[in-house]
Amino acid sequence: MRSFIFISLIVLSISLSCSDGEHFEIKGKVKGIDAGIVYLGTKKHESQYGINPGDSAVLKNGRFVFKGSVKIPQRRYIKIKKQIGSIPLFLENSEITIKTNQDKYPNAEIQGSVTQAKYENYTAKVEQYNDSIKIIDKTIQKAIKNDNQSKANHLKKKYSEALHTKFKYIEDYMLSDAPSILRLFVYDRARVLFQYNILDSLYTSLDSSVYSTDMAKNLRKKIENLEKVQPGKSYINLTLKDTAGNKVSLSDYVGDNYVLLYFVYLCPYMDLLPKGFPGLHEKYHKQGLQLFGVYADTDPFYWKNTIEENKLKWPFVSDLKGGNSIVFEKYGNVNMFFHYLIDKDGKFIGKYKSAKEIEKELKKRIGR
Repeated sequence: MRSFIFISLIVLSISLSCSDGEHFEIKGKVKGIDAGIVYLGTKKHESQYGINPGDSAVLKNGRFVFKGSVKIPQRRYIKIKKQIGSIPLFLENSEITIKTNQDKYPNAEIQGSVTQAKYENYTAKVEQYNDSIKIIDKTIQKAIKNDNQSKANHLKKKYSEALHTKFKYIEDYMLSDAPSILRLFVYDRARVLFQYNILDSLYTSLDSSVYSTDMAKNLRKKIENLEKVQPGKSYINLTLKDTAGNKVSLSDYVGDNYVLLYFVYLCPYMDLLPKGFPGLHEKYHKQGLQLFGVYADTDPFYWKNTIEENKLKWPFVSDLKGGNSIVFEKYGNVNMFFHYLIDKDGKFIGKYKSAKEIEKELKKRIGR
């Protein structure tokens, strides 16, 4: 009996010892704020002003403590009640120290989280790229102000190259051996239209432990939407209405022609009639090119005005439901930024950003 109890105590001791490494302890020190309430929580997105509290602690004599555990490193935020902003950090099962003061908050010195340290190294590098880009931009503005257009044009090329270098670094980081949660977060924060193969490679290289996160689920959904319009995939039919209320289907035009499908909506960075499209119609329509435009917004005035003002000679249809349109459901938000060529077999040829890119493809097929 005694040996059984002794063995049980050993097992319990080992169990407790092993579990010690599966918990976190955050020790915070705030200079200049002696008392208050501190919250530990999440955000739905980084730009969210407040946080969604999951735990709270008392700030006493400028110190607070949080204890708990996480299955995988996670993005969390610490907010002191009645103070503006929150301290972002990557929380993992370790002893983490946070130091800040009333004037510095929400900026803080964070130690003890390996994931946090790696993220800070990443952001430091990105800031170097941003600083270089800002310097070039200021030099461009100065050249324009001094009416030195040739210098400005030269600098614009350097600006474009600097942006490309920055985005290449982000892309490489996403596919690196950095922790999966970090690579996911970097992708989510980048706000860049990465190619399908890059996103697919990112997703398949992730540790399975992060697949249940919202970021991974959103990435998977984006990949599925991008996959719909990959070259060789069958086109997705749309049936909408013209301004007279008549039903018009994309399928009415696919088969006899090459179809140029495009989407537009009200946005400061988007023309409701993409530049160069009237020229493509005039040059290639008789050779078998059919344009098919989709107005994915809600205001009928701009829809009708675009047709009348430009005397459009091709279908320009809508359901005036904006973000609730069947268009977004079928094609996905991520695909709205591009134009698509569909061949006579109803297969996507590719996606394009400009009339120039489209014409280059058309010349290979019908513009000889």
